[in-house]
Amino acid sequence: MTSNSLPGELGRGSLGRATVTVHRFGAIGLGFVLASLPAVAAGMLLPWGGLALLVIVLLTVAVAVALAAALAAWRDERGAEHPAPWAAFWRGWRRNAVDVTRAVTPGLLLIGIIAVSVADAGAAGVGAGYAWLLLGIAAVVSLISIRVAVLASMFSFRTRDLWRLAVYTLFRVPRATVALVAVAICVVGLVWLTNEAVPMLLGGAAARLLLHHEGPVIDLVRNQFTQEGKDVSS
Repeated sequence: MTSNSLPGELGRGSLGRATVTVHRFGAIGLGFVLASLPAVAAGMLLPWGGLALLVIVLLTVAVAVALAAALAAWRDERGAEHPAPWAAFWRGWRRNAVDVTRAVTPGLLLIGIIAVSVADAGAAGVGAGYAWLLLGIAAVVSLISIRVAVLASMFSFRTRDLWRLAVYTLFRVPRATVALVAVAICVVGLVWLTNEAVPMLLGGAAARLLLHHEGPVIDLVRNQFTQEGKDVSS
């Protein structure tokens, strides 16, 4: 007996490919939402000020881990013959949770301290110029932290090496950095215009977009800083 492809499997026409695409976006997006729930709950329940703000920022490590899992799922699904995005997401979550948490926590801690300082700037009598300087530093650290999460989801480097590579690639691959800034601005804009839940619902799609634009960065790190890249070039 010959086995026919099931509806929605790869290679079954445009409708099948569309079904696979919707399946992937839905499954990875739902996984992202569920994995990010600690940060979402903290943002909705805790007041935005003082030490509670520091707690909220630190809990966004869950979002970083969810992002890494989504990136890993999209990478694994790209060449998969039989789509299994739900399993791919949670496999990526288990594989990356510890490494990504360790990698992004220093940056999130710094951002949290800055957030508390800016929130209490008025009471402390700190000038507006200094507050804007702190916000600028937090923005740069946020961009680097996102790049760190991307690299941590793809490679097994030490934390300090991930940060060095993230800073290095910000200048080495400017086109990817511009795209990263654009994605970050869109996320901030969505939060400003709506609330924190909307970017979370679009997290799976954002991870797919981020993986596309971060491709040159991933290729650069693989080719120049891993044994795999050296073996290929030799």
